[in-house]
Amino acid sequence: MYLQCKHGFVEADLWDGTWTTSRAHDEELRRVRRRSKRVIVVRSRSVHTLENLVWGIRRDPEVFESAPGWDYAFRVYLTDKEWGKVLTDVALHLDYRNFKKWTIENSRGQAELAHDVWHAAHDNGGNL
Repeated sequence: MYLQCKHGFVEADLWDGTWTTSRAHDEELRRVRRRSKRVIVVRSRSVHTLENLVWGIRRDPEVFESAPGWDYAFRVYLTDKEWGKVLTDVALHLDYRNFKKWTIENSRGQAELAHDVWHAAHDNGGNL
């Protein structure tokens, strides 16, 4: 899934069980998997996006730099319950009336992305 919010843009997927080529990533996957069989991989191009997004459930989130060639530069590994808390936290802390307007006032890059997504959904009748 894709999530664009005030913290930035992330992609989140259920881990498919494939081990990486990175010892640090695999150790974290094992650690998280001991707490839950369902591990959520959350990716971003910005370390700050992940730190800010996860801060509400972990005060010092361990954000991993991805290996060269991976699609996103940074990753964090969460249990499905932790990811649920992140999504709940995002929903409970909405404090702006119009997301597109907020992004224009606070983040030009996020504003352009928000408008691109809005137009893509509009042009496809909301069926992306």
